[in-house]
Amino acid sequence: MRDAARTLRTTVRSLARQPGLTLAVIVTLALGIGAATALFAYLAAILWPGLDAPDAGRAVWLSIGSRRSRSSRSPTRTSSISSSGRGRCAT
Repeated sequence: MRDAARTLRTTVRSLARQPGLTLAVIVTLALGIGAATALFAYLAAILWPGLDAPDAGRAVWLSIGSRRSRSSRSPTRTSSISSSGRGRCAT
């Protein structure tokens, strides 16, 4: 851990001595990350389009488990479940 801290301090000092190089490195990283993100978003939209199902906006994610174990990545929309009795689960 001490070696990592020492290396980080040395790197920061080195970059502080050469502000032009530091700016070039930061701009290059920012452009590279931005380009990679844009390319991935573009290809994802082309290669993996939305659900090919009728009324896909009403799709819900259901999971079995307690509310504590549910992660924030599993969205549920209870407003799209009709109250006519269809889609209800027996408890």
